[in-house]
Amino acid sequence: MDVPKPIHLKMERLDRTRLEHVAEGLSELDWRVRERRVPPKFWQWLYFGNPAGDAVAMIAYHEGRPVGRFERIPMRMIVDGESVGAEVLQGLTLDREFRQWSHYRRLVGGALREERGERPAFSFAFATPMFARQHHSLGQPVLGRVPVFAAVLNGKAMLRRRGVPALVSAAAGPLAQALFRWRARPAPENIEIREVAEFPEEAGSFQHPPAMRGKVALQKDRAYLNWRYTQCPSVDYHRLTAWRGGQLFGFLVWRADEIGGNGWILELSARDDDADTLSALLGVARGEMQLAGAGLVMASFPIGGAAARVLRRAGFAGLATRWKNLSLIVVPGPLDCPAASDRTGWTHSMGDWLYH
Repeated sequence: MDVPKPIHLKMERLDRTRLEHVAEGLSELDWRVRERRVPPKFWQWLYFGNPAGDAVAMIAYHEGRPVGRFERIPMRMIVDGESVGAEVLQGLTLDREFRQWSHYRRLVGGALREERGERPAFSFAFATPMFARQHHSLGQPVLGRVPVFAAVLNGKAMLRRRGVPALVSAAAGPLAQALFRWRARPAPENIEIREVAEFPEEAGSFQHPPAMRGKVALQKDRAYLNWRYTQCPSVDYHRLTAWRGGQLFGFLVWRADEIGGNGWILELSARDDDADTLSALLGVARGEMQLAGAGLVMASFPIGGAAARVLRRAGFAGLATRWKNLSLIVVPGPLDCPAASDRTGWTHSMGDWLYH
């Protein structure tokens, strides 16, 4: 009996020149695997537009076309009040016909061996169960599952967009909406909410050193926030800011998916974790997302944090969503950074890992 020859994939680090020739192929790969419409210019933004530096992107090719990818995206992090360089590992993708452990291993291993200008203090990822198990088998820290909260704005729309028949959706939708409803709360009169085209300089001032002692978080200054939510060419983000007496007191970023009917709250932050400011931002976002046709709305923040407490008071709960099994994993780097491997200090949002 003839034994089929193993398929060989060429693995190569992507550079700016090569990207010009393969950007469309990367977008086609993303559509084949994830059914997401990503414009070719998205890859230039992700890999080479980041204010923290250029990414290391390892691409797998078969007969000249991209069939896989994995990347290390540089990030500035705040660890116990100090700014350090780190990386988020993400985008592990292979076409269905090439999904073999040897190909996954070569993609990840090849990316991790590549040198970058600044050596990261550590790397981290929000990993699927399979990737988290592989990571754990190598003796690397798995810090546990990432909490995801959800609430229903329109039960009927939520079910219909998930393929539930119209009659069933009409009957079950109002019940789901009643059980997991995002409740409106009145906003204080002294808080003004504005939508902005880009983030002002003050947006990065919330992470002042005293407030970040003992914490691990992305450094969300003006440069990062505008790169992430203003310059991204593939998604229409809505950027809400809260003002008191002419001073910026908080911000929220949301987006809606017209096809799937989902909504996501990607950022929710306030000066000194002020609950009134967070509630006011949520109230305005609720009205806008309702008009946008969002059925199910999701968010991710640390349990016990200010954003999670406000979300729970508004009716958000830990529902079973496609994101419920993600785990936070860490790859220690050459620097001594034990705080990064301690889950208790980590703070995060859905925007830290939901790039599309």
